[in-house]
Amino acid sequence: MQIKTSSTNVYLSDMAAAAAGDLDGYRRLRDFAIEQAAGDTYPLLESLIAAECYARFASAIGDADDRKALAVILQARSDERETRGYSSEPYLVEVAHHFQLLADAGDADATDQLAKLGIGPVWQADEEVVQGIRDSEAEFSRAAYGNTQALTRLLDVVVSDKTPGTISFGDLVYIEHIARVGSESGDPELLERLATILCLRRKFELHQGTNPGLVDSLGVEAVFIMVDLALRDCGKNNLLNQALPEMTWRDVKFYAAAVPALLAFIAPMGGA
Repeated sequence: MQIKTSSTNVYLSDMAAAAAGDLDGYRRLRDFAIEQAAGDTYPLLESLIAAECYARFASAIGDADDRKALAVILQARSDERETRGYSSEPYLVEVAHHFQLLADAGDADATDQLAKLGIGPVWQADEEVVQGIRDSEAEFSRAAYGNTQALTRLLDVVVSDKTPGTISFGDLVYIEHIARVGSESGDPELLERLATILCLRRKFELHQGTNPGLVDSLGVEAVFIMVDLALRDCGKNNLLNQALPEMTWRDVKFYAAAVPALLAFIAPMGGA
């Protein structure tokens, strides 16, 4: 999902700025997603996940206000999970962690918010959980400045114990935004990761059958990346070679119209 604003150019420039380590770029991307979550045009879950992702980058390299923004977004994620019948505890523990840090620094509002959570000091007893939060924040701090290894590790943390067919929709949306930040570096591996994620998103949306336009846009973007990598002889054309046999004739015509360079790779298949 690209975060739509009144100007796609604004989105693209903010993404490029953020990927280069610009804090304000991450803040703008976060705030755009928050605005979407508050409206009724875009799916709430997708918007909240996007907001969470960019808020993590901003909080990792930002100030107390960025930490508070992350805590508020995580609390909203917790509330949204509860409406779908899922446990909110993992999010509440992290919310408490951030509010506690803010309260310790003298933020009276954070102290009040911590009290309202009503979960007491028990969450602090699990040092492994707290250390995990700290480690994640440190990784986001490195990744926020375009460290490709850190960005790759952030992706791997989500998918390392999952096969493609078991990655949840929420995980796909989350890693899509991380991969978008990483792809700005031009790193072939991260571009391949983004293309793969977009293909998985496309399959999910195709199965849902509710948004044909999104299915097409995800496919076009993935094909554009795969063709670009193939033309640059990056990744040994593996992704494109894997994708071509799965394309229907309708897909071939549609993608070739959007990405004419694709024709050079489908001609040997007999005839496009």
